[in-house]
Amino acid sequence: MANVKQEGIEKYKRIGIFSWAVLGVILLLGIGLFALSRLGPAFFLFVYTMAIVYILRPIVRFFEKKKVPPLLATIITYVIFILSVTILLLYVVPIIIEQIQGFVDDVPAYIKAIRQYFNDYQGRLRRVHIPVEASKL
Repeated sequence: MANVKQEGIEKYKRIGIFSWAVLGVILLLGIGLFALSRLGPAFFLFVYTMAIVYILRPIVRFFEKKKVPPLLATIITYVIFILSVTILLLYVVPIIIEQIQGFVDDVPAYIKAIRQYFNDYQGRLRRVHIPVEASKL
């Protein structure tokens, strides 16, 4: 009898611990989301900066191995990075914009072709005669 009572108490302890753990996780998520909403722009700027530094650090190390002073290696790396981004923006982005505009211009033709396909398909389905008994299977 005491063993059964002890098992019941342990069961309620586990339920209580689990419940408090879930409440704690929900509370921490709420606090984290609140903080992120307040610090969002600064947080994402920090993340982008860290990503750029992470990507460019091997290039700086390469220049440092070639006996280039660290400050000069950093400056050279950032100049290369800025030039690369500028070239990308000047030459690649207009091509992407042109392709998007072409796609947007072609969307009505795509919609018309899709409608025609479904109308043809619906017409083929109407010609197929399925016995009523088949619906009972």
